[in-house]
Amino acid sequence: MTFDTPLLTGLAVTLVVNGLTMELLERAFYAPRFAANHFRAPWKTRATDALKRQLAVANITISLALLFGATILLHDRFVTAAPTHPAIAALRALGGLALYDFLYYFLHRGMHHRKLMRWIHAIHHGAKTPSARESLYAHPVEIAAGLALFIFSMGVVGPLPAWAFLGANFVYSTINIVIHSGIEFPSGPLRVFNYLARKHHGHHGVDMDKNYASVSPLWDIVFRTAI
Repeated sequence: MTFDTPLLTGLAVTLVVNGLTMELLERAFYAPRFAANHFRAPWKTRATDALKRQLAVANITISLALLFGATILLHDRFVTAAPTHPAIAALRALGGLALYDFLYYFLHRGMHHRKLMRWIHAIHHGAKTPSARESLYAHPVEIAAGLALFIFSMGVVGPLPAWAFLGANFVYSTINIVIHSGIEFPSGPLRVFNYLARKHHGHHGVDMDKNYASVSPLWDIVFRTAI
């Protein structure tokens, strides 16, 4: 068991940045100035606000336990202080993200099986026009499975320098929030995510059997499920 203070601090900072990003995107979703940027007109879920809060608390708790638990208990599997060329470290981090995206494609597609959809994934699809906060509106089993795939993928390509591991985690967690934003960004750095956000928004609405990938459209293109 290793308490790597800089690494844990980096993970905590990422969580704070993700939380602020989620709140800013949530406010933008309901701000009049961004009404014209909605992919589709907002549609309120049938779930109560109390249920959404309960799921958010449960999923945040599970995510914290898995991420911090894995990096503490299996620290040497993910992070190393050994000298590593920055280009090699970056490529390995990107490889971990690519492996995660590949595995997540099949997890997500599997969640659309009739039984799994009914008992697990249907909760998340209750948000037909999701906003950023509704990235947390999902069954805890689904959240745990997705994060476990990310942790496994980083373990396969690891150990990495701390900055590379933290960078991969930041990309993974931020994209998951942004693709649920529900709005198209006319300018600014988030504009690069418009394509993925539009595709994922369509997956929640009219194309539920398409666009399963998370980090990139690659696997949807390969397996002909891209729209």
